[in-house]
Amino acid sequence: MISIISPSFNEEKNISEHILSVLRVFDANNIDGELIIIDDVSTDSTRDIVKEEMSKDSRIRAFVMNKNSKRVGTTAIGFSEAKGEIIMTIDCDLQDNPEDIPSLLKAMDECDVVIGWRSKRKDPFSKRISSKIGNMLANILFGTHFHDMNASMRAFKKESVAEISNARAHRFLPHILSSRGYKVKEIHVNHRKRLNGKSEFRFFNRLHTIVDLFIIRFSKLKTKSIPLYKTI
Repeated sequence: MISIISPSFNEEKNISEHILSVLRVFDANNIDGELIIIDDVSTDSTRDIVKEEMSKDSRIRAFVMNKNSKRVGTTAIGFSEAKGEIIMTIDCDLQDNPEDIPSLLKAMDECDVVIGWRSKRKDPFSKRISSKIGNMLANILFGTHFHDMNASMRAFKKESVAEISNARAHRFLPHILSSRGYKVKEIHVNHRKRLNGKSEFRFFNRLHTIVDLFIIRFSKLKTKSIPLYKTI
């Protein structure tokens, strides 16, 4: 079984299509999977739409955080709830293409972690350049050579992340796991331009990411900091 984790925040125009796209890939490829939506306290109708989709398909599960976290912690919650032996993360803004799921699963036969490298990234220049700076710093600090630290499409063997419960560490899992001896592989994935809604990730968030990067690199990751949440 695989578990797909999708963080959401004010994605009322995208969430239904994302859910249906993931389920179509499950069906077309005979994948035994579940889709876990982690809502970061949306202020639009995202959660109502998720509830409606949940009533139609038992493979959908959903949780909401007690307070907005700017995405910090959403992945950690998903990992703590995942039932699958392989855990995958995919954004629900429709920029990731669920049709790449089988490619990531195939790559998992050869490694412990797969990063979906958005080599033809469809984001504004400012977002691409700040991401490159973050990638460069992470590679220097961890001694890695990854192209896309901020990739939203990633896959992990469950046992590789079982001992990491620090929510902020989840941004840097490929680097952390590589430094611990796990095999990490990058594969090319499709990336699409955002058509509906807007990204909540701003320059201020990038600064926080860089600060977290240094904290996580030089900490022992012993603090259990999964945020409070509840079932939708």
